[in-house]
Amino acid sequence: MVSPQVRREQLDFVRGRGLSLRRACGLIGMSRATPGYALRQRAKDAPVMAAMRDLSAQYPRYGYRRIRVFLRSDNGPEFVSQAILEWITHLGIATVLNDPGKPWQNGTDESFDGKFRDECLSIEWFRSRREAAVLIEAWRIHYNAVRPHSSLGYLTPNEFKQHQHPQPQPAIF
Repeated sequence: MVSPQVRREQLDFVRGRGLSLRRACGLIGMSRATPGYALRQRAKDAPVMAAMRDLSAQYPRYGYRRIRVFLRSDNGPEFVSQAILEWITHLGIATVLNDPGKPWQNGTDESFDGKFRDECLSIEWFRSRREAAVLIEAWRIHYNAVRPHSSLGYLTPNEFKQHQHPQPQPAIF
């Protein structure tokens, strides 16, 4: 499958050879409206790129070593944007993609997503965004403050966090 950008380049090449727009589009197999299409994706990408820029500025280095940053993605549509891919490449951030159909490569997120879907999204019927925000926030508070987790020794995440004390490291002489 050829990307739209490559098709536009092919169209420019064929038109440069002297063919009319109608014939060039017919030859390449695209609509005559396509060359005049203006990309609207840039405005949608701005908030994601701004948040990622803020995070990368907040944690640039640790000591004398650069922190290795990986952006994990499941090949979803939010990271198809050319602007984000260019920005990631410019900053030298490595991408780690989950193979399609292999959710175990990101088990923690998949486990949480399943619980969130089963315990919140499948049970509720949201009539507005505001109602969704309120109900999801109530579920989040229940998940973190009320519901015990077997992986945390049947403590809630808030209780588990309170019980964690940093273990002093022994000095090495």
